[in-house]
Amino acid sequence: MNLFKLSTAYLLHKKLHTFLSILIMSLGMLLITLLLIINHQLRQTLEKNIANVDMAIGAKGSPMQIILSSLFHIDFPTGNISLDDAEFISGHRLVKKSVPLSIGDSYSGYRIIGTDSTYFSYFELKINEGKWPENEMEVILGSNVATEFNLHLYETFESSHGFSDDSGHENLPYRIVGILEKSNLPQDNLIFTPLTSYWHVHETDTSKLFITNLLLQFRNPMAAVQLPRMVNSTSNLQAALPSFEITKLFSMLGIGSRFLNILAFLLVGISALSIFISMYSSLNDRIYDMAIMRAIGATRQKLFTFILLEGIIISSIGAVLGITSAHLVIVLLQQLFPVKFGFALSGLTVVPKEWLILILGIASGIFGAIIPAIQIYRSDISEVLSEN
Repeated sequence: MNLFKLSTAYLLHKKLHTFLSILIMSLGMLLITLLLIINHQLRQTLEKNIANVDMAIGAKGSPMQIILSSLFHIDFPTGNISLDDAEFISGHRLVKKSVPLSIGDSYSGYRIIGTDSTYFSYFELKINEGKWPENEMEVILGSNVATEFNLHLYETFESSHGFSDDSGHENLPYRIVGILEKSNLPQDNLIFTPLTSYWHVHETDTSKLFITNLLLQFRNPMAAVQLPRMVNSTSNLQAALPSFEITKLFSMLGIGSRFLNILAFLLVGISALSIFISMYSSLNDRIYDMAIMRAIGATRQKLFTFILLEGIIISSIGAVLGITSAHLVIVLLQQLFPVKFGFALSGLTVVPKEWLILILGIASGIFGAIIPAIQIYRSDISEVLSEN
C-alpha cells in the first residue's frame, strides 16, 4: 500500500480545497521569505558600506542625514564644511585614516562625488576598464551609470548643479577615464572625480576651499569617546557614528517589518486552519473508507500516517512555492529596476535561514492534520462498518 500515492490521489480529488490551502500557505511563505531576504541582504549591504567608516563629519544638522547622504547617497547633504577644519581633524592623533567628500552635482540624476584616491581603497572598489581619475575634470563611473547611459572611456559629459537637470555647468565637460567593477553597493550608482574638479567647476576661491563630508577611521577605541565630543563642540561641525545611526534606522524600519511578519505568520496560521477544516469536515465521508482499509490489512499507524501525509504534502508544496516565488519576485524587481534600485538585491542568493521557513511550513501542515489523524486512529472499525 503506497500511502504517498493514496494521499496524492485524494488531494487531487478535492482540487478546490487543496488549491486554496496551498495558495494561502504559499502567500504566507512568500511574504516571510521576502522579508527575510530583503532584511538579510539590506543589512549586509549597509554593514559592508560602513565597515571601514567609524565616523562621518558634516555641517551641523541631523546625524542620520549625514550618514545617508555621505555613505548611502540617498539624502541631501547638511551643507559644506571648511577644508581647513577637515584637515585639522584629519591630523588628530586619534585618526588613522580620513577621506574627504564633495557632494552637490550630478549627471542625469546620478551623483558626482569629489574625493581623493584614498576613497577607492577605503571601500575596496576595483576597476573594470581604464584607470583611476588623477587629473582635474577626469571621472570614473560606477557600473550602473555606465550601463544606463551606454557610456564608454574617453567620452565627455557636462554636469548639473544639484541632483536634477534644471541648471548645468556649461562648457565644463568631464572626461571618462575609468569604469568600476560592479560591487552591489551604492557606489555602482555614483560618478567619482578629484576634489579639484569640484572646486574648478564652482570657481571656488582657493583661500576658501570647502568639502561636504569627512569620513574617518579611528586609531583606537578611545577615539569613539573623544572625537565626536570634540567635533560637536565646534560651531559648525556635526559628528555622526554610522554604527549607531544604522542601528537606529533598523529600529525604525523594524516597526513595519514586524507588522508584515505578523501578517505573514497569520497567513501561515490560516493555512494550517484551512488544512484542519478541510480534513475535519471530510472526516465523516472518509471514515468508512478508512474502516475498509483497516479491514483489508491497514494498521492504525498507517492510517494515522496517511492523514498526516496529506497535511505534509499540502504544506510542503505551499512552502516550496512560496519560497521560490519570493526569489522570483526579487529577480523581477531586478529586471524592472536594474539601476535605480537603491540597494542591489539578488534573487539568486539563498539566505541561510530559509530552511527554517520550510520547516515552519511543514510543521503547520502537520499541526493542521494532527487532530483528524488522531480521530482516524481512535475510530472503532467494527462500529463504523456496522453503521454503514
